[in-house]
Amino acid sequence: MDLFELLAKRRTVRQFKTDPVPQADVEKIVQAGLLAPSPNDSHPWRIIAIRNQGILREMRSAVEKKLDALFPAPTGDKKTRLDKVKNFSTIFAQAPLVLAVMMKPYRAIVDDLLDGSALTHDQINALRKYPDVQATGALVQNMLLAATELGYGAVWVSGALVASEDLDRLLKGGEYKVQTLVALGRPAVSPEPRRAYDLKEYLATID
Repeated sequence: MDLFELLAKRRTVRQFKTDPVPQADVEKIVQAGLLAPSPNDSHPWRIIAIRNQGILREMRSAVEKKLDALFPAPTGDKKTRLDKVKNFSTIFAQAPLVLAVMMKPYRAIVDDLLDGSALTHDQINALRKYPDVQATGALVQNMLLAATELGYGAVWVSGALVASEDLDRLLKGGEYKVQTLVALGRPAVSPEPRRAYDLKEYLATID
């Protein structure tokens, strides 16, 4: 598929068929993700492919409990909004496959300059606008595009991370901590490709 056609075709999909995702396709999708740039070519990731419905139910329950604790006893419109947040944050549990993107701390070249400096690794990482997190976004986008090319629908789930500590415990990643989730499967619906955007709203040029 032409790259620009693929970019337009990639849409968030939240309704999936129950068809399993073959391991060969999982490996193609993850391999595409790993082609993304990362700081110092560190590739600080581990991807956990989750098909086990029991684990996915436990993950969903952990997210729901955390949201209930964060927003106790809402009523009226607030309860409706919380129910919507819960749905978006736990939609992953309805997919036949979830890819948990895990990341470990990495050491940048600039860290070698910190000896004798008042700056810490976390502070310099913040000043650099978190290149490890930026790279993780690139990895996820590559995986989403690869999934689209292979005929899958996918949804990038960030809301579930409110329960990241519980998810880390369930996923047992050790030094690798969950950064985001990607749920995917054969789409039960086929959304229209994205329209072209009016660049006057988004593009500025300095000559």
